[in-house]
Amino acid sequence: MEKQWSRLEELITSSMQTTLRGPTSEIASASAIAQQLTQEISSCARVDDEGRSYAPDQYTISLNPLDFDYLRQKAPQAHRHLSAALLKALNGSSLSFLKNPQVTLATEFLFYWLHRYVHYNRGIYYWLHIDHHRWRHNSFALVNHDLAIPEIAIFSLCPAIPCIALGVHWKTMLLHAIYTNWQGTYSHSGYHSKCLDIALLTDSRDHDNHHKHPTFNFAGGGWFSLMDRVFGTHYPVEGRRVDASSHRD
Repeated sequence: MEKQWSRLEELITSSMQTTLRGPTSEIASASAIAQQLTQEISSCARVDDEGRSYAPDQYTISLNPLDFDYLRQKAPQAHRHLSAALLKALNGSSLSFLKNPQVTLATEFLFYWLHRYVHYNRGIYYWLHIDHHRWRHNSFALVNHDLAIPEIAIFSLCPAIPCIALGVHWKTMLLHAIYTNWQGTYSHSGYHSKCLDIALLTDSRDHDNHHKHPTFNFAGGGWFSLMDRVFGTHYPVEGRRVDASSHRD
């Protein structure tokens, strides 16, 4: 097994040597990042009943905050290149990605339609969700947890169902739960930071607009409110760009 991980680390390093060029190479070497990724893969990889090995589909790379800010300014597309390099390395090994699509996208899809349905079904809205919306302007992070107990139980199914259905590793499920919780906390904080937007794949101002304009921005905010953009309910930060006449108040 040690030979497998050593071989994988070599493949990742080789794939990233062309990726980590220019400003990125001033922050971390390909071998340093490859070592982080290999350690995460080795601790989270799983084998199915037929003996096939799967790598997790979500990863964390630790960088100094100053390095992260430098990378964000000088190489904003670095995460795409890193993903491509990792995929290339895995294709050259005996590992495959655990599941596709990612559980984060499935979670966003479920949350979007459940949240939208609750808003449009007035009986359920007044029973389940209206207390949360007494906060018209998000002013502190705990607004995220100002929910009725049935509401917590129901909306918790959105991240849980994809993890269970796709059979992700329990560590990935735990990280996904932490991520969605922090994303929700940040979206309700009344605070906006470009660094946090990138780290959590969200713009906290989108959910601020949902509390101000409850017939828009039903998504959890993940992937920069992708579901709202796809289904035509996005209320942009700079102002209204969609026809609100078809949306109920």
